[in-house]
Amino acid sequence: LVSCDQGKLIVINVKTGAVEKEITLPEEDSVNRQSLFVNNDKEIINVALGGGKIYVRKLSFKEDWVLSAQSNTVEFNTTVNQLIRAKLTPDKKQFVVYGNTLKVLNVDDLQEDQNWESRVIHRAGIPNIAFSHDGTKLITTSFDSTSAICDLSSGEKLHTLKHDINVSYAVVSPDQQKLMIGDWDGFRLWDLFTGKPLSAQIKLGEPIRDAIFLENGRLLRIVSMYGNITDWDLLYLPPKPTELTHAEKITGYENINDGEFVITADSKVAKIWARGSNNQYVETSTANFKGKVLPRYAPIGNKLVFAEIDSPDKFSIYTALLDNGKIKDSLKLAYKTEDITFFDPEREMAIDPKGKHFAFFHKDKNKLVVVDLENGKELHSFSQSQVVQNIRYDKRGENLYFFVLPDKIYIHD
Repeated sequence: LVSCDQGKLIVINVKTGAVEKEITLPEEDSVNRQSLFVNNDKEIINVALGGGKIYVRKLSFKEDWVLSAQSNTVEFNTTVNQLIRAKLTPDKKQFVVYGNTLKVLNVDDLQEDQNWESRVIHRAGIPNIAFSHDGTKLITTSFDSTSAICDLSSGEKLHTLKHDINVSYAVVSPDQQKLMIGDWDGFRLWDLFTGKPLSAQIKLGEPIRDAIFLENGRLLRIVSMYGNITDWDLLYLPPKPTELTHAEKITGYENINDGEFVITADSKVAKIWARGSNNQYVETSTANFKGKVLPRYAPIGNKLVFAEIDSPDKFSIYTALLDNGKIKDSLKLAYKTEDITFFDPEREMAIDPKGKHFAFFHKDKNKLVVVDLENGKELHSFSQSQVVQNIRYDKRGENLYFFVLPDKIYIHD
């Protein structure tokens, strides 16, 4: 057993507990030493940090397990004196020095792998690393709230995994498919090859200190920094959230048939998404617009309505039929008006379930307007002295409800 103390290496006989030898190293101010057995336990590599430098040296054992004098030493400059650690790669031909730096060195000559020189993988400390079992990938964790999957041979960063808090631990499943990344609040499962999440973030409220996959990867055992141990059945983890993305800020969405389809929209485009296998959504159709778009769906009439607010004062209503997750034919302009503004458009308009009428509040003229979507004419116009909000139709499309601030609700046939 080799114990690392400040300024010393202590060789201990494990069977007897006796100290075989103490070696005083030159850098007496260095701390946080770590040693790795290499070359069939005939040598050790020692890593130390102090005085603005990282010291890496290799020492060899004699036949009686007493360390000889150091054979060679390399130094690296560092700007921060923090914890420094090292791990051997699975093939034991290289080792990784990490902590306030990240360096990949050769075991034989202690020289840095040229493919890793000057690479910046993280912008904060690296508390832990892991390797894929075949030794092709290096996984790093960092206090910059990210983890990285890198190609160990080339040094290329393959994927960046983003968390909301400092990331502290990583472990790979036995089948090399799953990657557990632990942070200061819980953990999350990721796909090792695609870098995509396999589960939602599991919040524990405490940092992850250690983890191991059990039962061929079906169970995950978590050890927290406070000593709490929990087992997780991976078959029952909360599924990963589905992200429906836009280039612009999303302005509205509509859920159809309990999530069979979802419509999302921003200030330029509306997208229709269809739910596929494993609750993953695929984009099936798009429509382009000039202004902010709010989508609405009439389930009885199977009709889509896109309310477009073209800044500053133009308002248009477009209709279309939905055919298996796609817009059938083209959009039809059903209604258009100008000199209109909205205070809270999400709550100031509604479509009836049959897809025949569309109601909205015209704030500038203080009236509630109901439009016939077939001919584009205004069917009704209810004058109101106060602001109208929460416009709704009932599920059959027989009655129209709206709330008038501060204390009235109107119901119209």
